[in-house]
Amino acid sequence: MRCLMGFFVLLSLPVFFGCSSITVSSDYRESTDYSELKTFSWMLKTPEGDIDLGGANQMARQRIQDAVAAELANKGYIEIMAGKSDFHVTYYVGKEERVQVESMRGPLMRPYGGMGMGYTEVYHYEEGTLIIDLLDAKPPQHIIWRGVAKGVVDWQGTTGGQTGLIDEAVQKVLAQFPPKRS
Repeated sequence: MRCLMGFFVLLSLPVFFGCSSITVSSDYRESTDYSELKTFSWMLKTPEGDIDLGGANQMARQRIQDAVAAELANKGYIEIMAGKSDFHVTYYVGKEERVQVESMRGPLMRPYGGMGMGYTEVYHYEEGTLIIDLLDAKPPQHIIWRGVAKGVVDWQGTTGGQTGLIDEAVQKVLAQFPPKRS
């Protein structure tokens, strides 16, 4: 009986873990000539003060910035520390508590004993969002490209796991930059 119950619990896991993949989307300003962009710089402050980067801690912020800079460098863009660049990079990180409910139908063993016509599993998790914005360096500094990654986050994991999750999200988002025009 325990074996049968374990089997049904295992069947429900791929459904839950299936939602842990990172989904990405992007949008861009069609009037921008992306072939002219060669250099970038960070926009983490405005004349009014620091930009709200979201709830990520300082170490996570540095990992995001390192991953974005590395990915842009891999694409041939050069980071400018001082002086004028072709575009600015900024980002936002957010998280939201989510609930997923999975119903199992049919004559199944309930996880806590007894037979029934099915049962419901409830999973609580955090969904993280990473938004990367690229802005034209020329005033009025319009957003020329935006990439968004969403996925399940586990900030309790190891440092390597957090870095891997951040790297994966940044790589998937920036794979869509520069935009491919149809």
